[in-house]
Amino acid sequence: MLKFQYSNVHEVPRIEKVVVDTSMRSANFKLKLAPSLILALTLISGQKATPTLAKKGNAKLGIRKGAVTGAKVTLRNDKMFQFIDFLVTLVLPRVKNFEGIQGKSLNSQGNLTVQIKDPFTFPQLEAATNLFNHVGAINVTIVTSTSNKDESKCLLRGLSIPIK
Repeated sequence: MLKFQYSNVHEVPRIEKVVVDTSMRSANFKLKLAPSLILALTLISGQKATPTLAKKGNAKLGIRKGAVTGAKVTLRNDKMFQFIDFLVTLVLPRVKNFEGIQGKSLNSQGNLTVQIKDPFTFPQLEAATNLFNHVGAINVTIVTSTSNKDESKCLLRGLSIPIK
């Protein structure tokens, strides 16, 4: 509050939600693989995932309109902060050659998106690799109420998220 000269407590930026999403790794989007994709995100986040559907069909990729192509979870309140803590303390240190999150991962509105390419860095998925081998990269988006990158960096560093 002192750094950015806020006159009111309600002006201080906050984290609104965390969205965790993934898609299938292989090009052939099979309906029978969708439950394990949803289960993977449910295990990671602690909240039931919802499937994401294809808006348009693509003949080259073999995707039909309305087919399940991935899954997503939106976390708010206590589960959101538990997930951020879990991400910072357990998952990010397990990523190979991790030196911090790049500053370009912040968009112009101050939202941070991190992509974890290997889903098996999450300890929940490590035990059953054959069940979750078609799960693609996992994207974690932290949505903030800030209006620019500087305020967002300050907020995220305060939550011990390693941003360069």
